[in-house]
Amino acid sequence: MNIKVDINMLENKKEDYYKNIRLYINDGVETPLENKGSGLQSLIIIELFKLYCKTFNKSSLLILEEPELFLHPHAKRMLSGILKDFLEISGVLKNQVIVTTHAQEFVEDVDIENINVIKKGKDGTKKSRIYIEKYDFKELQKLKIELIYKNAEMFFADKVILVEGEEYILIPKIVEHLYGKNILNSKDISIIKVGGKSYFDIYRKVLNDLHIENYIIADYDIIYKELSSLIDEENINKLNDLKSKMPESLKSNKKVKNATDSLDWKKLVEVVEKSILNQKYSNDLEVVWSNFRNRIYEKVKLKDLDNELKNKMVDFIEMLYENKIFIMKNGELEDYYKKENFDEDINKLSKGLKPYKIVELVSSGEDIEKYICIDEYKKILSKMLN
Repeated sequence: MNIKVDINMLENKKEDYYKNIRLYINDGVETPLENKGSGLQSLIIIELFKLYCKTFNKSSLLILEEPELFLHPHAKRMLSGILKDFLEISGVLKNQVIVTTHAQEFVEDVDIENINVIKKGKDGTKKSRIYIEKYDFKELQKLKIELIYKNAEMFFADKVILVEGEEYILIPKIVEHLYGKNILNSKDISIIKVGGKSYFDIYRKVLNDLHIENYIIADYDIIYKELSSLIDEENINKLNDLKSKMPESLKSNKKVKNATDSLDWKKLVEVVEKSILNQKYSNDLEVVWSNFRNRIYEKVKLKDLDNELKNKMVDFIEMLYENKIFIMKNGELEDYYKKENFDEDINKLSKGLKPYKIVELVSSGEDIEKYICIDEYKKILSKMLN
């Protein structure tokens, strides 16, 4: 945004000259400041206040109420940057800013411990914040990096659904299919893609401390590691007891597929033989093995357990609903696809792009149940939304 500010004196009255200053703003068209939009007026006033503080006052407090009003997204981010600069005048944090906002642009690059969530409920208005002493520093840094680029909207939600991956774009379409419209927005519910099971714990801790109701939808393989950080000791013992009854071949969360591609075997043998012959490690081996490993191994699923153990695991998974943890029994998102209905356009897409194509097709009038089995999602969502 390229803006020029001109300061004009209206009358030459020495005793009250400050009352006779008029600002002209040239943002492509030069007009008095009062003729510009409210958003631009706010930006200019804050910049002038910043300049005043830098020149005359080295320690100042700036309080803003909903500075996002009348600003488009780029201007909001620009104003957020201006406020950050105000805090760091001369490279020393001497100034303070208090902002009340409904815009995520103003919390994306803020230290999490400085965010206060204000909510009005049946028991009155309450303020919540987190205390960093309770957190691992590396965990908080990891989350802060995430929030700079995405997910800051969770601070404004009444409820948050945490998911691992591309479920976050499919769930709104499933909700729309089940309820006739997407009721997530009217209920102030955000779906947050955390980017992996290891992030569930830190997201849940922060949301719990801010008293934001939250739910976790996780792939089945969370039971092998990350689930322990989300449940209490009693349930950890129950989980460990179930895992101890698994066959050794299933305890590592991977099993060898029944069939392998002979061309893969041939290439693997070729590279291994060459490496052994030369008594030298080859980078080719790592490349081939990386591709090959994905072809011969697959994740363990609930269906791989014997019936008795499978029933006990189902009971355990459903018991975790009370903890607002929902583990998908079939495995992961891809295990709910109705692949028999996929055409060539869908099949040729990568794993990460398939959900976007399905959303595109559903948005154009296709039935989502043509491509995804949603029965389990229906059961889970009913517990979250009703």
